[in-house]
Amino acid sequence: MFLVPRESSQNRGSLNRGPTVYELKDVSSSVILANYKDLENILTDGELSDVISLELCDEISVVCSLLEKYLPPLEVLKLITKMNFAPNLSIAQRILLTLSISVASGERSFSKLKIIKNYFRTTTSQTRLSDLAILGIEYE
Repeated sequence: MFLVPRESSQNRGSLNRGPTVYELKDVSSSVILANYKDLENILTDGELSDVISLELCDEISVVCSLLEKYLPPLEVLKLITKMNFAPNLSIAQRILLTLSISVASGERSFSKLKIIKNYFRTTTSQTRLSDLAILGIEYE
């Protein structure tokens, strides 16, 4: 999907965002349509779809022609909501704005055992610590 920032394969750790709605003017419509067909497939449940890719492409091109400068996704959503226009783009923008985005590269260095140990360390109460100390002494 074009509107979500993605990690650059060349610069690990730095984010390389995709084109904004305003910058989509310079992207070919076939590339846009292919990406939004993927979005439509993801948001389809049985025969019901939340987003129609052809209509979404048309809505994006109209919104791109209306925008004179860059607007952040929230401002684009406010604009199309105020105008009561572009329902498919509105759905896509709301999904974008509610996605939690994180980089998992920091967690890759931890094994599952380390994650579990960290969890137990942070949630261990004083009585549990005493019990663990007694077990350690009895073991020796």
